[in-house]
Amino acid sequence: AGQAFLASLPPNQELDAVRVVHSDFKRTKETAELFASTIGVGQENVSPNIMLRERNFGELELGDHARYKEVWAEDETDATHHTFQAESPAEVRARLVALVEDLEGEHQDKVVVLVSHGDALQIAQTAFARIPVTAHRALQHLEPAELRELPLAPHPDRSLV
Repeated sequence: AGQAFLASLPPNQELDAVRVVHSDFKRTKETAELFASTIGVGQENVSPNIMLRERNFGELELGDHARYKEVWAEDETDATHHTFQAESPAEVRARLVALVEDLEGEHQDKVVVLVSHGDALQIAQTAFARIPVTAHRALQHLEPAELRELPLAPHPDRSLV
């Protein structure tokens, strides 16, 4: 992912303008630190943010992940459901949109790499693609440590919502 990221940067892009923001969970911290080290970005430009945490699956947390399919089935028809007391896709999307808007204000003229978790990132993609959040499972699955650009789909106003 690091080499692909470097290849995607404009030739004059300075690495001190790259920020790597990760959830506060151990595996994303480790991934973010390894990514930054691989591309030559100092650890001072790597930071945690709790808003990048994985979606809360409520009663299904720490259980059989195969049961997440039951929540995802509800996601397809109801963006605000709380089946099994799970965080709704609408809530996840609002949380991540707010984070991206904050990061854009804080890191103008910087490249920001988000290191998070699959479900949260797929839900975030719906905002960038300007598609209903109920369609998040129809998007291409994110693989571990996959680098994926999130271009903002055209719209008269450039907001994410």
